[in-house]
Amino acid sequence: MRIVLTLANYDSPLAMAKKKKPRRDTNSNDDLVAEIDQDLYDEVSKSALKRESDAKQKLGESLALLTNNQIEELELNDDLRRAVEDLKRLLSKGSRAHGGMKRQKQYIGKLMRYTEVEPIQAKIDEWQNASDAGKVFLHRMEQWRDRILKDGDHAIEEMYTAFSIKEQSHRQNLRQFHRQANKEKASNKAPKSARLLFKFLRDEVFSEHEENLD
Repeated sequence: MRIVLTLANYDSPLAMAKKKKPRRDTNSNDDLVAEIDQDLYDEVSKSALKRESDAKQKLGESLALLTNNQIEELELNDDLRRAVEDLKRLLSKGSRAHGGMKRQKQYIGKLMRYTEVEPIQAKIDEWQNASDAGKVFLHRMEQWRDRILKDGDHAIEEMYTAFSIKEQSHRQNLRQFHRQANKEKASNKAPKSARLLFKFLRDEVFSEHEENLD
């Protein structure tokens, strides 16, 4: 007997393979979602670590801008201290040491990964706050200098009252600086007395009143 295969009852190998392919269950979908979530978490973690590492390196680089006394006060470990001092020397050479500076900054970045940065940052913040306060103080000195140069005795009396200054001998010096500064201005001379007035205000009059100038 001869058997004839028609398209109606004939399946190709590809079709048969498709029929035998198992259906993905819900557990497989859950695994896929979990895998995607883990990948996203890993990516975010890597980005956060990279930002933290970059921040530590920037902090380490900034140490080279401090004075030698400040670097000593930070009590860095020997390797980091030497690395910062080397970068400080390279910075003094400018563009001539560009390649060396780049390598040194990267080295400092590596050292900073194993350094407790909180005490370092706290000390730098303390210095910065003191620096800001110092700038405010000097600005106030400039304002009082200008007022005394302009208004003389009236400004001096106002300043004494505002800050309850007890030392009366300062009045004579302030009046003398005022008169001499105006003579220099009228004669187109260098403002030597104005500079001396500023120094006198800073070092003598307000040396004990800085906290009241904020």
